[in-house]
Amino acid sequence: MSTAGSVPERPSGKHRVEATASSTASIEAVWARLADASTWSTWGQWDETTLDREGVPAPDGVGAIRRFRGRQTTLEEVVAFEPPVDGRARFAYDLLSGLPLRSYHSEVTLESIGGGTRVRWISTFDGAYPLVGSIVRRALQRFIPETARRLAAAAADLTP
Repeated sequence: MSTAGSVPERPSGKHRVEATASSTASIEAVWARLADASTWSTWGQWDETTLDREGVPAPDGVGAIRRFRGRQTTLEEVVAFEPPVDGRARFAYDLLSGLPLRSYHSEVTLESIGGGTRVRWISTFDGAYPLVGSIVRRALQRFIPETARRLAAAAADLTP
């Protein structure tokens, strides 16, 4: 509801970016790359990846705080760490700092398919300021699919 002279209220719309990639590697091989933050700089789009705090199970499980240095430095906390069971695995993290976003959450699910693995990466977030969410969404619409593709390729021992 708005009053005369005020800006109408707008529902807080979460932005969403989703990507899917396929790997010829087993789910265990993809999980090994995904679950180990120290490998992300070898296959991802970061210059350096480090662990600020170990999680459970150690080192990269729930509660782990991971630092990614690239064009920007981001800090993330692992909130789900579910290794492969019955052809499925799940990994999720929340952004703590580094981008002008609120409520950033990413979930990566792995599923065994035919002799390989499907990687599904979904990120949701709100902009910290007006229009920022839309701008960041456009950048992430390139970044997230490329990251999923690189993970799938790295697990299959292909050059990203």
